[in-house]
Amino acid sequence: MTVARVIPLRRLPSDVPWFDYLVPDGQTVQRGQFVDVSFRRRPLRGVVWSMADQSVFPHLETIQHIHEHWLTDWQLAAIEALIAEGGSPASIVASTVPPTGRRPRRTIPSRSTKSGRPASHSVPTERTWWYRERAQIVRTILDWASALSTSGIILTPTLEDADTLVEYLNRAGVPARAVHGQTTSPTYRETYALIQTTPLVVVGTWKALLLPFHEPPAILIDQEEHPAHKQSLQYPRYDTRRIVSHLNIQPIATTPAPSISWFYAHHPTPPIDERPRELGALGVPGSSHWLSSRVQDLVTTAHQKNQQLVAIVPRRGFARLIACRDCGWVLACEQCYKLLTLRRDATHHVTCSWCSHHQSIPSQCPSCQGTRWSYHGLGPEHFVDILSTFNPNITAVPAINPAVDATVYVDTYQAVRSVADLPRLAGILVISGDSLLNIPDPVAAERAWQYLNRLQATAPAIPLVVQTFQPDSDFWQRWVSHGDAAWYEHEIQDRRRLQLPPFVETWLVRYAGPNFEQTIVSKLHELTTHHGASCTVKRLPDAVSPQRTVGRLLITSTQPLRDQFDVPNEFPPPWQVDMSPSSWLE
Repeated sequence: MTVARVIPLRRLPSDVPWFDYLVPDGQTVQRGQFVDVSFRRRPLRGVVWSMADQSVFPHLETIQHIHEHWLTDWQLAAIEALIAEGGSPASIVASTVPPTGRRPRRTIPSRSTKSGRPASHSVPTERTWWYRERAQIVRTILDWASALSTSGIILTPTLEDADTLVEYLNRAGVPARAVHGQTTSPTYRETYALIQTTPLVVVGTWKALLLPFHEPPAILIDQEEHPAHKQSLQYPRYDTRRIVSHLNIQPIATTPAPSISWFYAHHPTPPIDERPRELGALGVPGSSHWLSSRVQDLVTTAHQKNQQLVAIVPRRGFARLIACRDCGWVLACEQCYKLLTLRRDATHHVTCSWCSHHQSIPSQCPSCQGTRWSYHGLGPEHFVDILSTFNPNITAVPAINPAVDATVYVDTYQAVRSVADLPRLAGILVISGDSLLNIPDPVAAERAWQYLNRLQATAPAIPLVVQTFQPDSDFWQRWVSHGDAAWYEHEIQDRRRLQLPPFVETWLVRYAGPNFEQTIVSKLHELTTHHGASCTVKRLPDAVSPQRTVGRLLITSTQPLRDQFDVPNEFPPPWQVDMSPSSWLE
C-alpha cells in the first residue's frame, strides 16, 4: 500500500495540513505532482506533498487521476519556508497555483538568455547596499536587474514601491512584472505562465516567491529596514526576510538604516554621511509652544523667500484629548467614552477616531464651569493653529498637497512618501522627535533611527531639523553627528545585556475568541507549568480596539521555540502565533 498525502487546492484551517489517499495500483506519483481526488464527494485538484507506507486512517479513497503537471522544486522550497513561518499548507498551495490555466511541467523548457542593457555604473558586490539617497539606489537596482542573466525577485515593502519599480524597469528595457496581494487573477496567471519560458524580474511582496521558477532566482530585498516587510493585517504575519532565510539564499538588501538583526548578522560598513542634520531644543516640557528658535527662523525665512517646509507631527487629527485647565476634567466621546484622538472641523466640533461619533466642544466645563481648555497631544490641525498664532501671514495646511500653494505642509509620519513631491522644499521639520522614542517598546529607538534615515533619504540635500526636549541625550547626539556605527554597537550591547532579539527568540501569541480572559489565564498557567524551565511566558496588556479585545502572551527563549512547541496543536485557531514580531505593541 502506497499512501500519498495530498494538499487540496482550497483553503483549510492551519491544523489540517493534508489528506491521505491511496495511489492506484500500478501507478506512481511524486512530490509536487498534481492529482484529482474526491473531496467531500466532489472532484477536486490537489498536490502531492509527501509519500508514506501507511496511514492512521483505516479507510482511504483512491486518487482518481494523475496529471503530468508539477510544482517546481523552487515552489516546493518556498512553500516549506512559508509553512516554517506558521502558514497553513493548504492555504499556501491554494494561493501558489492560479485558479485556472495550464500548470507548469517539471521539464525545464529551453530559454534564451536575457541580454539586458549595459549598466550605467558598476553594481556593488556587497550583500548590503547601505544608501543615503533613494534616487541613487533606484538607479543601482535598475543596473542590477539589467545585468541579470536569469530571473530575479525584488521584494518591496509596499505595493506602491513595487508598481513604481516595475515602471522604471520596463522603461529601462528590463522585462518585469509586479506580483502582490492586489494583483488580479488574470495578471497573476499571465505572469505564472510567462516565467516558465522567459527570464523575468518579478517585483512584489512575499507572494512573488511562489512563482514557478525553474532555478533559484537572484533575490534583492529593497528597504530591508521597512516595517511593512512584516505584514501586520493578515495571519500568518509573514516576514519576507525570515522566509528568504529559510531558502538558504544570500539575498542583497538595500537600506538607508539596516535593522539591528541585519546589522548584527552582516556588519555592513556605514557610508560616509554629510547630510544636513540639526536639533531644535524645546526647553522644559509644558512650557513650550512646539516652536524652537531654529524652527521659528526656518518658518520666517521660508515665508520671506517663498519656499516650502514640511512639518511632521506624531498623530492625526487635532489632539489626543481636551482637558479643562482649571480642574482637569477630560472631554470624552459621548458614545464610546474613549479618551482618544479628536478631530476638529471648522465649526469647532470633534469627531472620535474610534467610533466616528460627532459632537461639539462644550462652552463651559461641566465640572467647574471653567472656559479654558488645554489640548494634549499634537496633530496637524493643532500645529496649523500654532503656526497661525506665531505668524498670521503664514499659509499652513494640514496635509501634503502639491496642488495647494502653502509655506508649511503639516502631516504625520506617513509623509515620508510625499516629501520629494514639493518643488521648493527648503526644510523638513520633525516637530516632536521625542514621540518617536517615548513608546513602551524595546524596539522604539531602532524604529526612530530607521525612520529618520528613511525620511532624509528622500531629500538628502534638504536640512532635517528635529525638535526635542532632550537634545543632549546619547541618541540625538549620535544622530546629529552621523554616528551610525557607534549607535548600532551601543544598541546591540544593550540588547545583549537585556536579553532581547536578536539574542533571544520571541513569539507573540494572541487570542481573540470567546471567553478570551479565561482562556488566556488558563494558557498562561499551562505554558508556565510545562515550559517554565525552557522559556519565559509573560502576559502583555490586552490589545483593545472598537471591534474586539485581544489577549496577548509573550514567549521568549534562548533556544529555538519551534523545538518546544507544536504550533497547530498547542495554539489551534482562534489562537494566532506571530513568530517574528517586529514590535511588542503589534
